[in-house]
Formats: sequence, C-alpha cells, structure tokens
Amino acid sequence: RTGLTLVLGTTYYFSVKAQNGAGLFSSSTTSNGQCVVSNAVPPAVLTISNISVTNITAASAVISWNTDRMAISHVEYGLSAAYTGTSELNSQYNTSHSITITGLKENTRYHYIVVCKDSNDATYSSGDNVFTTLEGSGPANPNIHAYPNPFKMSAANPVKFRIPGGAEGAPGDVSIYTVSGRLIKKLSSSGTGASIEWDGTNTDGEKLARGIYLYKITSSSGISVTGKLALTK
Repeated sequence: RTGLTLVLGTTYYFSVKAQNGAGLFSSSTTSNGQCVVSNAVPPAVLTISNISVTNITAASAVISWNTDRMAISHVEYGLSAAYTGTSELNSQYNTSHSITITGLKENTRYHYIVVCKDSNDATYSSGDNVFTTLEGSGPANPNIHAYPNPFKMSAANPVKFRIPGGAEGAPGDVSIYTVSGRLIKKLSSSGTGASIEWDGTNTDGEKLARGIYLYKITSSSGISVTGKLALTK
C-alpha cells in the first residue's frame, strides 16, 4: 500500500485475508504490529572527485581521491578495463583516500577505477582512468647494451637498447640481423629521451620466430657495438 499517512513512533496493525477462485474468503490474519521508526530518505549518491596519480615509478603509483562522505575504498586496475588486479582494502572510513599499487610493469599503460563503499554498504565506482609507468633505469652494468636478454616477445615489455658511449635514449641506430647476416629491422632514436626499443617484429610488422638474432648499435658519433639476442616465446 502506498499513499498512507503514518505517524513516526506509532505502531500500526494490518489484517489480511485471501479470496479463492470460487469467491470464498479465508479468515483474517492480523500482524503483530509494525512501528514507524524513521522517516529518513535514502542517502544521495556518493560523489567521487579529485582523482589523481602521483609518485609514478617503473613499478608503482599512488592513487588519491576524495568522497563527499565517509567511505572505505580500494582500487581495481589492469592492462585494460577488465581490471585484473585489486589493491588491498583501505578499511578506514574517510573522505580523503590514497592507495599505493605495486608490482607494475615498467613503461606500461594501466587502466584503473576507484571503488568506494559508504556506511550504508552502498558501493560506488569512478569512471575508467589511465596512467603509464616510467621506464626502468636499465642494468647497472654499462657493458650490457640490450636487455632483457633472453627476450620473451611482448609489445608491453620490449627489448631496450643502450647507445654505446652515451646514456639510454642518446641518438643512434640499431640494426637487427638473422645469424646469416640478413637485415630484418632498423630502429633509430633522435636523442629526445625515448629509448630505442624493439618488439620482436620485422620491417613488415610480422612477429619473428624464436631463435638467436644479431644486433649492431651505432651511436651518432660512430661508436658501435654488436651482440647476440635470444628471442623466446
């Protein structure tokens, strides 16, 4: 029943009886009383705002946001909107939230949402957001010019080449050959800070078979190094 005028703090009783297909009525059954204890309206939708990502490294990031009322929260994240990862639950009710997610891949674009639950157990989520982790610092040994090696083919984790005689990202070229000496890919860097990277494909964008490949890295000053690279799948 709707449209009833009920008084807060008053107990009401209801009698119910049923009628069958032959038109016969059952005896009445009366409730044991229903007290009107609240005239509160449902709470408004929780608002999530000021979402930001700070302290991004090659393997972690800090995600912060605000809610317009107290809530607990967590972050869901992944390489797509499938969000395969979930942070630990921040079980402290608050309006200012901050969660650090770790174990990320370097130089990788991540999607994420923040998920909040208020004191009424109502759950709210933000829209999809993205950030990109930083590149790693590379190997400490200056004599290593290609890493990782062996290399498992993945566009999200390419081989990175270090220019001899300069910092990673310095101007130079990388030529990749089969063991028989056939050129299959040439890569260049203008020295604007981007690494010289290879995703395991040839000039036509085709994925190469696993095996051993040769590389030659040449700096803009003419210094060159050569080496072998193992490609796995």
